[in-house]
Amino acid sequence: MRYSENQLNMKNLLLLVCVITAQLTFAKLIIPETPFTEYKFESKECKVIQHNKSRIFVQPYTFYLDGKVYDGQVNLKYREFVDQLDIVLNHIPMSYNENDKQHVLESGGMFELMAYGNGKLLSFAPNKKVQVQLASNFDVTGGETFVLNRQANTWEKETPFGKSANANQPSTDNKQDLWGDNLWQDNEGQNIVSDTNGNLFSIQSAQSGAMTYEEVRDQSFKTINADKMQLYNCDRILNEETVPIVADFNLDGYNQKLNSDIFVVYKKRNAVLTYHPTQFASDFKLLPNEDFTIFTFSKDGKIAVLDNKFTADFDVKLNKNKKVVFPMKVFAKLPQTKQELAKLTGL
Repeated sequence: MRYSENQLNMKNLLLLVCVITAQLTFAKLIIPETPFTEYKFESKECKVIQHNKSRIFVQPYTFYLDGKVYDGQVNLKYREFVDQLDIVLNHIPMSYNENDKQHVLESGGMFELMAYGNGKLLSFAPNKKVQVQLASNFDVTGGETFVLNRQANTWEKETPFGKSANANQPSTDNKQDLWGDNLWQDNEGQNIVSDTNGNLFSIQSAQSGAMTYEEVRDQSFKTINADKMQLYNCDRILNEETVPIVADFNLDGYNQKLNSDIFVVYKKRNAVLTYHPTQFASDFKLLPNEDFTIFTFSKDGKIAVLDNKFTADFDVKLNKNKKVVFPMKVFAKLPQTKQELAKLTGL
């Protein structure tokens, strides 16, 4: 059968429409990033914002516009990243390079803030800061303040000791370590006070980027004095005493090899490790004595998740340098919300 030139053009147009439609359909399956919440107030106000369980404190005339103090309505945009799925869905890197070594970060929580006035991005006035008391779902001690360099997509330590070798070592889980970038004094110095139950409270420091630790009943807070329109991370270096494993993955019902990046998530730690297929056999590591899961998204819109029965009897220490085949259950329908993804992955 021969086609005229018009018929061929129409056929090619239909093929193009089909391709575009498929791409758009696939794009709709991608879970959207965490949205900003907007708060509007006058710049002359002393503003206290309650965002879920977190608190944001803004002093009067905190911002600059075009080199002078801004006087007008402030549109503060704020969002938080509270768990492992937020890290995955917002494409947040968790690696940190320092002292010629790549570390993995474990987060006590992250937030991002941006302030606008007259439709323009504001800056901070000299010696002015926004204090964020970030409600944390993870009791991570020994951490410091990190800020994401958007251009390089890398984390930079926002503390006085950020470039020190001793400041880039894994910390213990001892609460007495607290947050490493503060100058702590005894009770007489009034920097730290404690109640009769031993719960720690703190008087906030004015130091740029300084972070303090606070416990209020069952809720812990990480407090940061922010002076940049950036993504802030309350972090420490993840325990690096890992066990090397030669990893392979068995996709239930499929014969082909896994050829997509995988996410390794420790359920009690706010950290996500990403491995490329080239790393499965040569650079795959797991922490011992940790409850974990593994999942991946395929290019054709499916999701594969580690069979949770596998981890019940799996001892990481007994498999050092051994080949381990991880059984993965495949789900044809890609989750469209964070809640659906949490249910599939058990997070």
